[in-house]
Amino acid sequence: MPTVAWMVTASLVATRIVVVLTFLPVLGLRNVPTMARVLFAFGLTLVVTPAVPAGPIPSSLSALTLGIGGEVLMGILIGGTVRLAFDSLALAGQLMDGQTGQASAVAYDPMLETTQGPLSLLAALMAGGLFVGADMHLRVLLAIADSFSMVPPGAVADPLSGALPWFDFGGAMIQTGFRLAAPTVGLIFILNVFVAVITRLAPQLNLYFSFGFIITIFGGEFIWMTALPMVLTEHQAFVQRALDLLPEVIGRAGGLYGR
Repeated sequence: MPTVAWMVTASLVATRIVVVLTFLPVLGLRNVPTMARVLFAFGLTLVVTPAVPAGPIPSSLSALTLGIGGEVLMGILIGGTVRLAFDSLALAGQLMDGQTGQASAVAYDPMLETTQGPLSLLAALMAGGLFVGADMHLRVLLAIADSFSMVPPGAVADPLSGALPWFDFGGAMIQTGFRLAAPTVGLIFILNVFVAVITRLAPQLNLYFSFGFIITIFGGEFIWMTALPMVLTEHQAFVQRALDLLPEVIGRAGGLYGR
């Protein structure tokens, strides 16, 4: 029969797991049935809890509340680190949709739970497929399990320190987003300059309103499809960087770097 200590440990483990799954861009999809997500989190908790090292058992309700709060923050740090990597692709997609005249043709993106243009939506869905196809979701699950060995349940000591790597990683996210969009945005700019010069030389043709917008849309789509393999490869490398950053984030949140 489960003891009180086991039930407290299981509740703390479940809190961290549920929060991580909520923030992950693939495993936390909202269109997945709620019961399936609950059963998945429950099963993962049952698998992980017996292997979790014994941590300090809260002696009061306030201590238990603080422990749960610490697990929530730890889950945000783990899931948010991976989420930032996918936000770089969302930023690149918004830049490209704006340059190709498709920013208003938005659709719901179930991966990032936001609205995006058609080009960025296609890239996000393909990136999610690569994330699962390359077994990166298994690495995230392994990182969740390893986090309990590094920082036992209820032992989250310094979550603010765990967020420090986000400053450098957030800057890298913005830089990666602009780099992913650079080929399409740059070539669209050159195409617009060409159309503008032709329109200036022959204003009576009114070339921009006749063909310029159509050329921008179809030219942007062609350039984007051509650059898509490079974009997905670059994005996958950035997701890999996020996964490599997880041990540092977890260690800092557990106060290991201060010892």
